[in-house]
Amino acid sequence: MQYQLIRSNVEPQQKKISAKMVPTPGVVYQNYQSLLSQPFQFSQNQNKNFNPKKNDIQKVNSVAIQQSPSLINLPQLLKLFAHPYYLWTNYSVEAIANFQKLPPQHYRSGWVLEKVARSFMDQVKYADAEKVWKEMRQIEPNRLEGMDYYSSCLWHLKKQSELTYLAHQCLQISMQAPETWIAIGNCFSLSKEIDNSIKFFGRAIQLSKDYSYAYTLSGHEFSQNENFQQAKKSYDKATSLDSRQYNAWWGQGNMYYKTDKYDDAIRCFTQALKINSNNPVLPTFLAMSYAAKGEHLEALKYFEQSEKLDPQNGLNKYQKANSLIKIDDYNSALI
Repeated sequence: MQYQLIRSNVEPQQKKISAKMVPTPGVVYQNYQSLLSQPFQFSQNQNKNFNPKKNDIQKVNSVAIQQSPSLINLPQLLKLFAHPYYLWTNYSVEAIANFQKLPPQHYRSGWVLEKVARSFMDQVKYADAEKVWKEMRQIEPNRLEGMDYYSSCLWHLKKQSELTYLAHQCLQISMQAPETWIAIGNCFSLSKEIDNSIKFFGRAIQLSKDYSYAYTLSGHEFSQNENFQQAKKSYDKATSLDSRQYNAWWGQGNMYYKTDKYDDAIRCFTQALKINSNNPVLPTFLAMSYAAKGEHLEALKYFEQSEKLDPQNGLNKYQKANSLIKIDDYNSALI
């Protein structure tokens, strides 16, 4: 159970598919494992000057402007996007509705749809996020920006075949994009091949030294492997690069929770919750830390906060009932 954050110990329900194989008709067999020993080099079929963000900008300038003359008015365009983007950067639940108010030619762009999908993911609504990412990939199939988070979404949904296929497609687009190696690393993580997933996340870091999310995922894997010293280094690096990377704050808090350092866990979970107050997982783990210290009344405040965000959160229900029992409120615990 990781939600957006946790690396689960629960085995995938569907039939396990090797991350080394890609179920793509007519495509040559890919052995991702062999890539670990290969130096960085461009294949003949890949553009040495590949820059996904630059390509996106060029695509908008050449295509979207022709379809929508309003794009030529830059001040109006910036004003149009400013408010929903501001809401998105602050993890507001209103971001999605405001993006959806954009004119269709703007909303149905890879840039906007990626932000909408990310917003769903930040609220632990992975099925909704997957739908939006599928729509985005139909519109811009060669877009790599956001594929790191999309692969994590598929990880949470335990969709091994879809995740493996996505990793293969990213690899075909560019071996030089860090998002490609995050997708491959998530394949191995879902297959419980932690050492290999760490190596691929490391490859992403080699390509982008300031890649906070890659350090965060590396920290999750180290923590899952109970290598807490390396996990802490990864999380510290992630938060130093991006102090608003709430996944890293959660990961560090979870590491402290597992090692019975509850005060440190509370500090990290509190920081994560300050950044993203609309993720139902964060208050649950903060409450669990208070409960572990015997502060059940304080814990119940956060269990109730999580319940308001997601009434169906099974972990929250169970842990809340435990705290209610500890304070002898048996009737409430049975509800």
